[in-house]
Amino acid sequence: MEVVDSSVFTFLSLMLINLVCTDRIHNKIYINLDSKAACVRLLNGTHQIGCQSEEGGNVGVLHLVKEQADIDWLHNKGPHTPYVAVIPTDFFTHLSLSQLKNTGKVNGVIVVPNNASYPTPPTDGYSADKSCPNNGYGMYGSHENEEYGQCTALEWNPYGDAIGFGDWGIPIFLISSPKELNSINECWENHNKPIDGEPRDWPLCAAQLSVRMFAAVDSVTCIRRTKLSQSMVRFGSGHCDPLGDKNIWATLNPIPKTEAPANNSIIIAAARMDAFSMFNSQSPGADSVIAGVVTLLAAAEALRSVANSLNGKNIMFAFFQGEAFDYIGSSRMVQQMEHNNFPSVLTDDIANQTALINISHISHLIEVSQVGLLDAGQLWIHTDPVTRKHGDVNDAVEEMISVMQALAPDVDLLLSEPSKGQPLPPASLQRFLRNGNLIPGVVFADHEKEFKNTYAFQFSIFCIVFSVDVDVHISAFIFFSGITIVTMMMQEILALTTIPTNPKTLHTIT
Repeated sequence: MEVVDSSVFTFLSLMLINLVCTDRIHNKIYINLDSKAACVRLLNGTHQIGCQSEEGGNVGVLHLVKEQADIDWLHNKGPHTPYVAVIPTDFFTHLSLSQLKNTGKVNGVIVVPNNASYPTPPTDGYSADKSCPNNGYGMYGSHENEEYGQCTALEWNPYGDAIGFGDWGIPIFLISSPKELNSINECWENHNKPIDGEPRDWPLCAAQLSVRMFAAVDSVTCIRRTKLSQSMVRFGSGHCDPLGDKNIWATLNPIPKTEAPANNSIIIAAARMDAFSMFNSQSPGADSVIAGVVTLLAAAEALRSVANSLNGKNIMFAFFQGEAFDYIGSSRMVQQMEHNNFPSVLTDDIANQTALINISHISHLIEVSQVGLLDAGQLWIHTDPVTRKHGDVNDAVEEMISVMQALAPDVDLLLSEPSKGQPLPPASLQRFLRNGNLIPGVVFADHEKEFKNTYAFQFSIFCIVFSVDVDVHISAFIFFSGITIVTMMMQEILALTTIPTNPKTLHTIT
């Protein structure tokens, strides 16, 4: 289980440090910075990641670090320990942050745009996620499928340096306000910037960063400590809370508990709702999330008019939350289905309950992944090579693809398959197939191999804060691909006949 620290107190201020400082002049020397996003501490079952400060906050002299020479200066020459490093986005990497931490002189970090007047993302790409997102939590983590595990066949996110999964142990803030960026710049230029390579003497400008975390070690330890503290102190807040949210799902036609669904009668159309960012609440996910969600919503609206003519089939639209963290949302749904309690245990007290839905009821799964960066109308259909070794599944997948490719030219779209044997990209479909469930499924994406999105899964710094505009790409996909997806799903519902008659199990991953 992933958890997040439940006691997040963030505070960031600038101050002019002289040899003597008293509370009476507090308001004259402090400038509070309000428009910040903090890196917080997260935990899973084995370890902790993220950031935290000391109880009273971390204080350090501001120093601009925009290239390797600045790190070397801090390490070899900087006399005013500790420091708070101010890092432009194009130098904010796992390597540079590790080097700063290893100097032993850095007490905190402030991340700023590389160009305050016209912020732009790093030209070489940036992703705080891993180069192999969710590795070990999909269907390629078992011994039977190890040829595809660890991204040995293909590194999906080459721009990911896993900076968001480091355990940094110091406070790190993202600042975006032009006014506050100007305050930081004046602080550096007027008081701290070395003169001819030599450090300045007092007074110096410093920053106090506070993001106190009480969670530690791992989720098991933290939850145990929370239960212990709450048993001793009534209404105690505890140390951490489970990291989660709510999936959103709905079927095109209702499934009352008095009418249990038939096997292989439900098609799942899925998309993820969350993106990943190192900074709390800064992950809109323009490509990896928004385009897929809007497409499925458009499909649901279009299919509403034919809901009564589906030949005994049904469509479940599923929007999964928490997929960036080990497929939390899809794992929850699969677990409930496998234990025959999805969406909830039936009771006699509730008349209008939905019937139980399990894995055997699923005939196909269609997932819309990263689709916002189409190139000349090119869209790729990804499938799983492991389940396609079984004839029934392979036949069903091939028929799905054939129907879709036949329809694509009508809307100026080109649908292609990657090379045979290429594994699935990170996708919720992996979690449905993880325990050997033979479900014919496809994943739509704008990339054949590695992600086309060089800021994969988290436009956090570069979309909302620094205004990367991908609206044109998303609009193009909704106009062409959204209509196509709807048409494909219609054709699939009404025309496909080759589907497995019974679910089978390949193996069980423990």
